Amino acid sequence: MDADRLAELANTFASRATKLLDDCLPGPTVITGEAFNSELKRFSFQLSKPLQAQTSNAKPALLEASYAMCENSSGEHLAVASSSFKICYRQSKKRPPIVRFEYERDALNKPVSHFHFHSDSVALGLLLASTGQKDKAFQMRMEIARKQTLPNGN
Repeated sequence: MDADRLAELANTFASRATKLLDDCLPGPTVITGEAFNSELKRFSFQLSKPLQAQTSNAKPALLEASYAMCENSSGEHLAVASSSFKICYRQSKKRPPIVRFEYERDALNKPVSHFHFHSDSVALGLLLASTGQKDKAFQMRMEIARKQTLPNGN
């Protein structure tokens, strides 16, 4: 597949991914970092969307998705070289991820797809508290404290 065709297919994919997020979740989807490397035949882009709490107008979390697109092994179709989906706590400068799913087509020393859940995250407790889930946030903090102070976490 030539570079122009790959760029066309990748742009169509990016537009459809943006539309899917817009159809499923309220608020604008921002697409950034669109880049095409014709030498490597790679197209990359990032999507982000603020996540709003149902209990308030707060938007404490952010959904971030990033894609790197390539041609498949036959060179005839578009494929995902790598992707990452994260829910991040927005109120922090660093925006720590609470949960993320990653895919890497050519991974060697790890599974090609893997899931990370940061359950001991302060950001998760703050996110729950900011959405009106103070009891769940408190229970989570107590569970973390109990695990850290007891020898076996029991």
